[in-house]
Amino acid sequence: MDSSFNLQLKTLNIFQWNANSLYPKSTELQLLLSQEKIHICIISETWLSVNKIITMTNYNILRKDRNDSYGGLCVIAHNSIKILPLSFNHPNCNIEVLAVKILNIKGLSNIISIYCPPSLTTSQYDWDCIFRSFDTETMIVGDFNAHHLAWSYKTEPRGELIYSSYFDRDYVCLNDGKPTRIKLVNGVIQETSPDITFATTDISLKLTWQVTNESLGSDHIFIKIKYGFDSSHIWSKRRNFKEADWNKYKELSEAVFTDLNIKNDIQESYDLFESKINYIAEQSIPWIRTCQDPNTKFVPKPYWSSQLSMAVAARRLALSNLRRNPTPDNYREYITKMKQARGVIKKARNKGWRDFCSSIDHETSASDMWRKMRWLKGGRFSNRCVDKEKSIDLLRSLTPDSASEESPLFVNDFSVIEREFSLAELENCFKHKDTSPGGYSVEHIDKVCLSLRAQYGNCVKVTGLLGRPDMLFVFDASEVERVFRGEDAAPHRPSMPSLNYYKHTLRKDFFGAEENCAGVIAVHGESWAAFRTKVSRVALSAGAAAQYTVPVAEVADAFVERVRSIRNEDSETPGHFLNEVHKWSLESLGLIALDTRLGCFEAQEDSESMRLIHAVQTFFLSVGELELRAPWWRIYPTSMFKKYVAALDTILSVTLKHVEKALKECEANGGSKSLLQDLVTAAGPRVAAVAALDLFLVGIDTTSNAVASILYQLSLRPGVQERLYEEISKVLQDRPMKPGDVNQMPYLKACVKEVMRMYPVVIGNGRQLTKDTIICGYNIPKGTQVIFQHYVMGNSDEYFSNASEFRPERWMQRSSTQNHHAFASLPFGYGKRMCLGRRFAELEIHTVICKMVQAFKMEYHHEPMDYHIHPMYTPNGPIRLKLIER
Repeated sequence: MDSSFNLQLKTLNIFQWNANSLYPKSTELQLLLSQEKIHICIISETWLSVNKIITMTNYNILRKDRNDSYGGLCVIAHNSIKILPLSFNHPNCNIEVLAVKILNIKGLSNIISIYCPPSLTTSQYDWDCIFRSFDTETMIVGDFNAHHLAWSYKTEPRGELIYSSYFDRDYVCLNDGKPTRIKLVNGVIQETSPDITFATTDISLKLTWQVTNESLGSDHIFIKIKYGFDSSHIWSKRRNFKEADWNKYKELSEAVFTDLNIKNDIQESYDLFESKINYIAEQSIPWIRTCQDPNTKFVPKPYWSSQLSMAVAARRLALSNLRRNPTPDNYREYITKMKQARGVIKKARNKGWRDFCSSIDHETSASDMWRKMRWLKGGRFSNRCVDKEKSIDLLRSLTPDSASEESPLFVNDFSVIEREFSLAELENCFKHKDTSPGGYSVEHIDKVCLSLRAQYGNCVKVTGLLGRPDMLFVFDASEVERVFRGEDAAPHRPSMPSLNYYKHTLRKDFFGAEENCAGVIAVHGESWAAFRTKVSRVALSAGAAAQYTVPVAEVADAFVERVRSIRNEDSETPGHFLNEVHKWSLESLGLIALDTRLGCFEAQEDSESMRLIHAVQTFFLSVGELELRAPWWRIYPTSMFKKYVAALDTILSVTLKHVEKALKECEANGGSKSLLQDLVTAAGPRVAAVAALDLFLVGIDTTSNAVASILYQLSLRPGVQERLYEEISKVLQDRPMKPGDVNQMPYLKACVKEVMRMYPVVIGNGRQLTKDTIICGYNIPKGTQVIFQHYVMGNSDEYFSNASEFRPERWMQRSSTQNHHAFASLPFGYGKRMCLGRRFAELEIHTVICKMVQAFKMEYHHEPMDYHIHPMYTPNGPIRLKLIER
């Protein structure tokens, strides 16, 4: 059915601006956007901390904030413009990039906002990465802090690099040479042009660029860009069923369908039926426009007056005079007019707020009440004078008749107002929320933990985690050892809530059908202990992993051949190299857990192997969002949660199929010859299937990210590689690997341990205390979630001498004079909760590293990569290794 209509939007208005702190200017900015009818505003240097909330009526905001509350980018788009964030990981993390996809403007698809600090040293590669990533329908704008005669008054090295990058890639600079920044420095006016606008050649002729007479107090001036196009613009709308005339709808339906002539052609009959339904709906059900053109939507604020307009006009006139005649006197005059305008606007806004609150009484309608409460929730107001009688009446109207007469005064926590929301409103908030609480991003928990220890010491309690209990972070390895050694028979590990819900609620018919058969992940107590006992007898036996040495080596050989075939002309691995490592891990684990080669390197799109690959990838992409971010899925099934459940269902169905196959082979052969068959024989098919599922859930991403990290670290250290190559060559002597070979390679094992110490794929272990415990001198009550932060401890000189140095030898020759604490680095955990698949994971990792070093000399010729949580601790960027044949 028809669900859209066309409006002619001939010009798109865009602002580009460096705010030099957005929050104090946000109110004036919204007024300016309204007056200038701006569709998109691109801002650099917002100086917003992550927990600073900014909202603008009729606008959506996408932000990228820095932890130090400096720098920062945001794109503000009117509700009529549909935007989404684009994933773009720049190799130089100090160049701030916010990439935005525009969904409903024909011809303009991407806007890339840039802020590059003036003190940063950049390379040609840094700028090439930006300009070569987007080749059509793109604008790249921002404060580059760069100068070139193509857009400024002089040429500097950074400007040369940028000029070379954009000129070679079909971009056009829109700047006309006019200064975009005016500043008084040591009594001298400086006029510069650090704010630059680039556009691809296919849209450059449709864009006009102009420096305005407005800055809102920043030393950077607004740039107004207009994008003109002729095509129709699509706007969504929906039927207003509340206002429908259903009697008319019924009458028209009876009249139209009584004489409807059904054709022999099915498609023609369907089209006729659809047209009649649309005709009847047009006559009886009105439309609601869900977004409007800003030209018809903007309205002034209620408190706006002619006095404010005159103050703004005086400020703009002063800026215009300064631009024409840039003297210190004109600059000071501009600053005076700017402060005067800001003062009268603030005064009028405060008066409007007082009048607004005083208008509330017991006769206020429910709809007005909701509107006023939303205003309260979104605003931040201090020193407001509200009529006491009016405020008491308001609070009385919000509370039941049985409430105490002594009503609380208005306070900033809004506890009364925030108590009740409808589900529809709550869902709407989730869909449009562009920021998250807290001062840190999930991807950089490593830096958060370093900061916590530096600021608070070895034992830190973290509270206020949305939807999660308070946590205790421990950075003392001796305390970790004491807690681990004092555990009871069934240690409780903080569960994964989403997986716990899947196993014990959504699919309890399967996981609960047999006693003690829910697995070891997201399971605790007697059920966990009974299941682990069944599985550990097989999985942790001495020969369990050794029997897979030859087939795992064959998978590693296949991986080496795969890597050899996908190298580019520079012998470098492609940007999606990590995906190839994921395939290797899945192939290896499929061999161990399902007793079959999945064919991941050659899988066709419609094959069962590819279904499993996609399911595993979806699981790992989803689990980080569901477990580390605010758990909205507990309130309503988000799209991410639905994909997560579907992926788990797929993995479970495939594992069950292979378990049934193993069971038949056991019956046919009268014995077992693999881990899966051993599990089926020892514990039954359901236990084997659940164990295989758990191996998939925790064994693929951890192992593959560990291998990727090890390869990257080895590529940075040619001396370590050469010693490793000599050890491997001495042991293998050009023959295939056999059981026991890895035990003769102590340096290989030491290299793996050293990478896992400095860059553990899981940066911490956790426990939920099963009894009151003394930690760092504090009595920690039973039930507290405790996180043992091995990343911080493993990189501390207190526990490893010269911890910042990569020295595998520390694991081979331990000295009493050197710090080396056994509990500071535990990549596989400890005790009864230690990883069940440790032997298999170590076999896989050692084997593939051995094969890669044996085949290639690895080098890395790009910018060094930082690490981030995704959801494993992994290099933040494409792993482009140069592989030179040995």
